[in-house]
Amino acid sequence: MTATPTITVLDGGTGTTAVVTIDGEALATHQLYYRLAAATDWTVGLTRVGDGAITQTGLTNNSEYYFAVISTLLTVASLPSAQAYCRVTTGGFVTGGASRTFEILGISNVNFRDRTQEILAVERGT
Repeated sequence: MTATPTITVLDGGTGTTAVVTIDGEALATHQLYYRLAAATDWTVGLTRVGDGAITQTGLTNNSEYYFAVISTLLTVASLPSAQAYCRVTTGGFVTGGASRTFEILGISNVNFRDRTQEILAVERGT
């Protein structure tokens, strides 16, 4: 069986994009799926071969999404990755796969400057 990929998701900061980074089988084709948080139906997103990032376009500003990836190598598909959450905004807030780590640390949001990933502010939850 093809290894199950792991993903992290960052808000693209444009209001219509999210950046999904995939770590899985190096030669596999990685198919992205996404859905609005309130929806049950998945939309087929973009693909890439090998590990790296997919910038999914066509999302709705100020909306919450779940993302997942299925990898295929030599016609053998993996199990779906764990779902990762992201709120798409024009501000570039990170909420994706790292959200569990942030929860453990008591951090509710990390605000990055555009796509440079320079941290501007960290908000602690209550």
